[in-house]
Amino acid sequence: MKLLIMLTKGQALPIVFALVLCGCSALLSISVIGFIQYKLASPEGLLTSLLFEFAILLSALFIITMLAQVTLYYLGHRFVFEKRYELVSRLLNTDIEQLEKLGSATILAGLNVDVRNVTIAFVHLPELIYGLALAVLTLGYLWFLSPALLMVSIAMLSITGIIGYCLWLK
Repeated sequence: MKLLIMLTKGQALPIVFALVLCGCSALLSISVIGFIQYKLASPEGLLTSLLFEFAILLSALFIITMLAQVTLYYLGHRFVFEKRYELVSRLLNTDIEQLEKLGSATILAGLNVDVRNVTIAFVHLPELIYGLALAVLTLGYLWFLSPALLMVSIAMLSITGIIGYCLWLK
């Protein structure tokens, strides 16, 4: 939780912008599914007109998704850069006597393991945020289609999550 608070410090507006882009991208993904289901499955108009609308919808989906992913990756990599810079600055500003007391093994372990774990967490954070936005809006669309189908989907997701958690523990 502390890492998320540090991430949002000074970057609240870009994070909100990225989350809005993720939500728009998820809505466009659901719109593509709805367009296929309602318009392309039973075409009532000109096929060329429908294909043109579909191409515009797919283009908008591609652009918004790309912007959302680039924004999230930029924020994650910027955070990792700032943390690494801060760690190296502290190391360079430390007295040589203190560094010699710690020893090179301790310093290298701190530089490698901790920073690597933070890097991995924040490089995968955009995928988590995008997937979460897509899952929530897709579940909303399922609720719109059929509340019974939503309950079955939530039950299956819960079972999958429990199995994954049990496997992760072993």
